[in-house]
Amino acid sequence: MKSYALLIAALAIVLAIKYWLRIWVALRFPGSSSWSTISAVVEQGIVHTYSGRSETYRAEIIYSYKLRGEYYSGRYQGDLCYSEAEAEDLIERYPKGAALQVHVHPTRPELSVLKL
Repeated sequence: MKSYALLIAALAIVLAIKYWLRIWVALRFPGSSSWSTISAVVEQGIVHTYSGRSETYRAEIIYSYKLRGEYYSGRYQGDLCYSEAEAEDLIERYPKGAALQVHVHPTRPELSVLKL
């Protein structure tokens, strides 16, 4: 029974590490799913490589949007990936110039969250 609890705890830690960015966004921007949704344009996609015991990768999507005559930019950093191909898949889904949707804070338009 003890080893089963350790296995569950280890799995929870692995998932928390893999999805920490989504968790962080949910905690940092509570209620962001109810913010206004507007169109944005992908400016750039980058795959970052992190070295440690094993290499991990993260896709970053930089986007811009216009609201009330002002231009803003934002960035989305995807979850950790264990293969470069997985991170590149996200970049390929959102190539430069592609339209996407972002949630924009109602009173602070410089804050946005990419709607995937």
